[in-house]
Amino acid sequence: MEQARGVFDVIEQAMAAPGATARSVLAAGMTYFRAHPEFFPLAGNCRGMLDTNVSTEAAFAFKDGISKRLALLGMRIEQLYPRLGKGEGAALLMNCYALIVGLWQQADVPVSLRSVMHRPEMQIFKIDLEKQLTVALLDLWDAAARRGA
Repeated sequence: MEQARGVFDVIEQAMAAPGATARSVLAAGMTYFRAHPEFFPLAGNCRGMLDTNVSTEAAFAFKDGISKRLALLGMRIEQLYPRLGKGEGAALLMNCYALIVGLWQQADVPVSLRSVMHRPEMQIFKIDLEKQLTVALLDLWDAAARRGA
């Protein structure tokens, strides 16, 4: 929960800054991720931990806290993009999270493949996570802004 709180705090602060834009919010997020690389494996394993190691009450409390933060931040996004409908800001954040976790999983080369990553046929799997994540997230935010237009 600490990592989720940290990400939400950074996004909230970035969105509260005068002249906040998608690019400034995402830049703040990327700064957070660079400073907290443990976020990625924790986020990637979160579902499995909730399914196997946590009581229903604890899992619900975790998800309830996340849903409240998503709703508040989603409303801030809807203020930034006034043409978005109610709930679309939170949906955008959920899509961002899915993209972040999925792209990290693609970029995190398994130990069993590290010795062959130099081969030409493996080049497509060499991902500059920060670069590709920034481009993909900006595309996602831009698409949301256009959809609301």
